[in-house]
Amino acid sequence: MSATNTVTEPSRLQTGMLHLARLAVLLLAAVLRLWRLDQDGYGNEYYTAGVRSMASSWHNFFYNLRTEAGVVPAPPE
Repeated sequence: MSATNTVTEPSRLQTGMLHLARLAVLLLAAVLRLWRLDQDGYGNEYYTAGVRSMASSWHNFFYNLRTEAGVVPAPPE
C-alpha cells in the first residue's frame, strides 16, 4: 500500500489573480495611510523633520539613516 500526495500547481489565471489581489491591497493601504496626511499635521513632528531632511539629499539620507546606537532615538519630551 502506498500513499501518494498530489499537489496541484495553481493555474496562470489563479496566480495572476493572486498578484492582482496583493497589488490592490497594497494600493488601498497606501491610499488609506496617506489620505489627508496634511490635515493630521503629518503625525509626529520629530520624525517628520527627519524624513524631510532625508528627502532633501542623499547625504542627509545616509546621515540620518543610522544613529550612533543604531536605532531611532525617542523624540524629546
